[in-house]
Amino acid sequence: MADCVTERQSHRRLMAELAYHDLEVGVAKNFRVVSHGKIYSSAQPNRQQFIEMEKHGCVSVLNLRSHHSDLPIISGLQIKEFHVPTHHMTEDDVRTALEVLRDAPKPLLIHSCRGVDRTALVVAAYHIVFENMLPSEALARYRDRTNGLHRYLYRAFPRLIRKIDWEAMKKTVLAGQPAEVPEASATVEKIDHE
Repeated sequence: MADCVTERQSHRRLMAELAYHDLEVGVAKNFRVVSHGKIYSSAQPNRQQFIEMEKHGCVSVLNLRSHHSDLPIISGLQIKEFHVPTHHMTEDDVRTALEVLRDAPKPLLIHSCRGVDRTALVVAAYHIVFENMLPSEALARYRDRTNGLHRYLYRAFPRLIRKIDWEAMKKTVLAGQPAEVPEASATVEKIDHE
């Protein structure tokens, strides 16, 4: 009986995973153009979607997921894995993500699990720092209902957008100063979150 229950649970997990990762070839869920030819965002792509993105010119990926690596399902693309716990994104995390966006080869895909919340926060920061968008406009885009945000789970993200000194952030990121991460992690593809 216990084996039957375990088998059913495994089957349910597999079916949920397959349903979430949409086996169609094409773009991942919540795919958006952030900056044409430079930055795109989406939910977690599956193996075939990564292959298609590479065929269409994408050369690097910024993975913001906290407990998931793209390494087993990807080849050919440069990966920066910046594992950020969803509930605990900080100003330093935003700075590190922006520095990856500054330095990584383009076009680049930013993704998290659903391509909202963490991804939307980094996209808002990108618009503010690299495209001189007003923080209020970036916040309005972040809060747009079409982004599918978890409106009540991550209330700290809009507060973080309002709290950051964006002029200081621009100076730091655009001047090319390194992020406050351990020196060893700057040379590897995985950026550890402390």
